[in-house]
Amino acid sequence: MHALRIAHQGHEPLSARQMTLPLPEPERARLMAVRRGEMPLARFSSASASRPSACS
Repeated sequence: MHALRIAHQGHEPLSARQMTLPLPEPERARLMAVRRGEMPLARFSSASASRPSACS
């Protein structure tokens, strides 16, 4: 879970030029679902990858 959180928080400054703390919803809810075993890691990764990116 910590690696996923850090990956998200590392991407935000690059794409939005800001860092929101604490982690806002719905990202926090998805991370907690992975932590509790309610969402597989692959599903979280595919949901995150489908978001538009300003870095590319």
